[in-house]
Amino acid sequence: MTFNQTEVMQNAFDSSIEITLKETADLLVRQRKGILAADESSSSIVNRFQAINVENVPEQRRVFRQLLFSTPNIQQYISGVILHEETFNQSNDSSILFPIMLKEIGILPGIRLDKVVIEEFNKS
Repeated sequence: MTFNQTEVMQNAFDSSIEITLKETADLLVRQRKGILAADESSSSIVNRFQAINVENVPEQRRVFRQLLFSTPNIQQYISGVILHEETFNQSNDSSILFPIMLKEIGILPGIRLDKVVIEEFNKS
């Protein structure tokens, strides 16, 4: 039986992704902590902000997310956070990107992939 190089590479790629997914899942559930879904887009967070008379602008969303992620001892209760693309690129007041900030306190950051992002990836 022979395989072409593309088939061999695809099988290796699929196997490495499978291992990575299993390791990630294990990290998320091993300590019986929760996962925080902080992946609200600017259009979905608008109702929360309107209810408390906060303007729905990038800086206010950044401050809100910083408040969530800097909750004292959050790492005792949360093992992972699902981030929106906007949040993934935002920093705290000390200019530390949120994903790095979370990782430094033992919380695994992830990102929600919007359909548009996936469609663009598949085009390339």
